Amino acid sequence: EVAGIKTSLAKLDGYDKAVETLKRSLAANQRNEDNIYKELETYKKNQYFNYIRPFLEFLINILTDMLNLKKQYEDDKEDFVSQHGQEVYDEIIDLNDYYLHQIENQLQIQGVEIIHYESESAFVATEQTISKVILTDDDSLVGIVGKVDSACYKFEDKVLKKAKVQVYKRKPFKNK
Repeated sequence: EVAGIKTSLAKLDGYDKAVETLKRSLAANQRNEDNIYKELETYKKNQYFNYIRPFLEFLINILTDMLNLKKQYEDDKEDFVSQHGQEVYDEIIDLNDYYLHQIENQLQIQGVEIIHYESESAFVATEQTISKVILTDDDSLVGIVGKVDSACYKFEDKVLKKAKVQVYKRKPFKNK
């Protein structure tokens, strides 16, 4: 009887080892499944970005063109009003503002973040491009944004269009 019990215990021990091996195998499969799921999600996001990027860039270009047009109308306001009247000018500006608002809303619905930088902030090379250099003698201004010409547009962590900024740079020293 003792020998039979020992044989049964040996079989049970073998079953326990097999169960432990099966548990480790299932855990490894679960980790592999989780990794495959993460890879698939990353691939799906990248594919979505590749397909939607041209559309987003198109909307951003329309938006920046309209912002430039509005600025041009505002700069030439006196001449335009004298030729066409205040009412026509106001209608054009209102219509432009309406479409600007609609395009910005559509970009935000699609997940685009519009970053409006402030003057006197530090220059960020990954999200800004220098449109003009402002020379200065003041060392505390070097690398600081003097004027913002346009916003930065990002989709998730990818920059679609960098902001255009004017940045202070040290005047070159003159050798005598």
